[in-house]
Amino acid sequence: MGRHSRRASPLDVDDLLAEILLCLPTLPTSLPCASLVCARWRRLVTDPIFLRRFRACHWEPVGVFHTIFQSGREHLSFSFISDPPPGSILHDRFSVPARCQDAGGGDDVYTWNVRGCRHGRVLLINMPCYDRKVHQFLVWNPLACE
Repeated sequence: MGRHSRRASPLDVDDLLAEILLCLPTLPTSLPCASLVCARWRRLVTDPIFLRRFRACHWEPVGVFHTIFQSGREHLSFSFISDPPPGSILHDRFSVPARCQDAGGGDDVYTWNVRGCRHGRVLLINMPCYDRKVHQFLVWNPLACE
């Protein structure tokens, strides 16, 4: 009987695995967690060439929040200060509506305040302009418009 040779897994090819690892999110724990999988993954994610490519793929936008008026409505908007690198898929503006529907179905005006930013997400709190005590929090990802 002949021996069956084991086929190489696609993940055995370093170039293909590096391309997959480039798709990891930019959370501070992504690369350290990947490096704990095995020695080979650690070698890949700590390679200076890989790290340069990872930073180039995961550009950190610099921007500012401001209020704009559009179609008679007020919006909290995010605009980039610096230009995105060529080839990146980023929009130049993202908006969070400043008006929300209240429980009665009417339009209630809120003032959104930025409370903090972490890992590409923004924590917003809205304060009703009237004497209501209801506050809502919103975790907003401006890059994904969600």
